[in-house]
Amino acid sequence: MDGLADAFAQVHECFSNPNQLQFERCIQAVRKFFGVAVIASFAACPWILEDSVNAVKEQVLQPLVMEMSRRGGKQGSDLVIMYLDVTTAIVGTVAGSVPLGNMKSPLRLGWVEHLARLCYKEFDYAWQSFRLFDWLATYLSRCYGIEEITPAILRAAAGESEEHGKPFELPGRWS
Repeated sequence: MDGLADAFAQVHECFSNPNQLQFERCIQAVRKFFGVAVIASFAACPWILEDSVNAVKEQVLQPLVMEMSRRGGKQGSDLVIMYLDVTTAIVGTVAGSVPLGNMKSPLRLGWVEHLARLCYKEFDYAWQSFRLFDWLATYLSRCYGIEEITPAILRAAAGESEEHGKPFELPGRWS
């Protein structure tokens, strides 16, 4: 829990002034928040993330967006805010969707698609810096026993859906 509090404090500090966002510091804070979420997701207790997700939304993102729309933000700040917003959505999806005590339960393709498309929305920089698709493939394998889905398969399926409007499709049990 201390890791969550520390990650939230760093996010809150970095994003507290929309006119003075420092890209690198903010990205480090978002990566730390995601890193703590990864640990919680692998520890079979991602529901502990719900309070942190709500705090980021209510105490950081909502005031930040309101202040930026009122004053206008520094150029480039939209990108780092998008990283925080989408990362918070990814963490919130995991925190709110895991069946307590039964992580080997069947998954719906739509839930996997939602996570993969959120990961895709962060694009190249975050794919590599945050290793989003690596995490998602590992999460599906460790927590749900889905071994056949690789990061490349997830990224390609999300890309086909996002870029070309094709249905989200995965091989194996999903076909």
